[in-house]
Amino acid sequence: MANNIPSDAEINELVKAAERGDIPVAGEEVTIEEPDYTRIEPQRKEAMFPGILGDVVKATTTNTEAVPVAVAINFLCRLSAMIGRPSKAQPLAPFLYVGDNVIHCRPFAIICGNSGKGRKGTSDKPVARIFDTVNSLAGSCTQGYNPLRLNTHSGGLSSGEGISYCLRDGVGQPEDKDYDAGQPDKRLFVVEEEFSNVLTQCRRESNTLSSVIRCVFDGGTLAPLTKKNQTTATEPHISIVGHITSYELVEKTTGNDVSNGFLNRFMIAFTKREKIVPFPERTPDDVIKGFAERVIDIVRFSHTAGRISLTSDAKVTWGEIYHDLTTWEGGRVITSLFARSEMYCLMLAMLFALMDKRKEIDTPDLAAAYAWLEYWKHTLIYVFDGERMKVEADHKADFAEEVYQAIASLNGGQGCTQTEIYNHFGRNKSSAELAAALEHLMTRTPPRASVQSIRPNPKAKRPTKIYTAT
Repeated sequence: MANNIPSDAEINELVKAAERGDIPVAGEEVTIEEPDYTRIEPQRKEAMFPGILGDVVKATTTNTEAVPVAVAINFLCRLSAMIGRPSKAQPLAPFLYVGDNVIHCRPFAIICGNSGKGRKGTSDKPVARIFDTVNSLAGSCTQGYNPLRLNTHSGGLSSGEGISYCLRDGVGQPEDKDYDAGQPDKRLFVVEEEFSNVLTQCRRESNTLSSVIRCVFDGGTLAPLTKKNQTTATEPHISIVGHITSYELVEKTTGNDVSNGFLNRFMIAFTKREKIVPFPERTPDDVIKGFAERVIDIVRFSHTAGRISLTSDAKVTWGEIYHDLTTWEGGRVITSLFARSEMYCLMLAMLFALMDKRKEIDTPDLAAAYAWLEYWKHTLIYVFDGERMKVEADHKADFAEEVYQAIASLNGGQGCTQTEIYNHFGRNKSSAELAAALEHLMTRTPPRASVQSIRPNPKAKRPTKIYTAT
């Protein structure tokens, strides 16, 4: 029998470790603290890449700078767009009932990272090659609809009317003078490489882009109540991938984008180049073709799948996951942005089941979907809590510079009061903002402003503070 009694030296080390707090003392309650995700970048897990998704990620990122998470998102969104929803053309396309709601494979995603370093565009190139190959193998189009052809738009999103027109219903008869055949295929994949423009457009009072994107995500028919341009798009099926830097995402997101449910319809994922590859290798054509053939099998199966259900084991797992997702709190903004996590978990799980050509969601599908939600949640914390602090610091520094210029110009640069500075900005800045800017200028090394107290009127109760640029 082995001797399990520790030596005196080992006992001394254990005692010292306990004193340092490295190990728990008997009877002491152990508290595991969650890491500070405002400083730690989201970490991908292998569980996020089941089946063909993992094979595509491995083949396209091993010898390139493409980022696994970004590659996977592009693949999932393109595949979802091609799978579509039940329609006249594909009545047996997959769907999942959740109460009275219906879930289709229609994810929206935002890939965010540093400009040029997140490899957002690079990560879509191999996936685009796979689906271009699917299109080339699909054959000729039949009556305007081919289940293995994917309509793709990469020219940017500027208005809701543009989306409606792209997927418009036909109007009139072929013999009519102003006949419009419309677009019989309501499936569309959109790549918006400048998602910051979308956020800018959504700020405009008359722009309908935000409301249309929300309606499309929910699966609603686009039928604007207007006198002119009454373009209708029945049951559109659009999947969107947007690219934006973390800084722009925080800076351009308004409270309205958060509160009206626009931004929480997007699964947001932070990406960053993981390695430097000066001479990346092109994914071989035969590998791309092999993936394309597997995609064709998945799509053909999906178009006969119909209603998707959960196995008995998956229902038990879902009960646990649902409780965790629905009770999680991360602050007002982040909790709101994560509000559709339950729906996304089932959507992704359904997609993973279809990728394995199954009509039932099983526990591993939910586990893979949950891993994606964990990545999404950590992205929100890292970007909207961590990056927000950088954005606010930059805004404070910019305003402090404006205050410095004001001090240097008011009264010929001979000094001015805080009231004069306040009036200089049209009384549109709060006293707290102005005080913070003045403190920033005076505490820099070297200081950029100084203050002195004078009493121009002997009868004044308090001295007047005069600020001077240095």
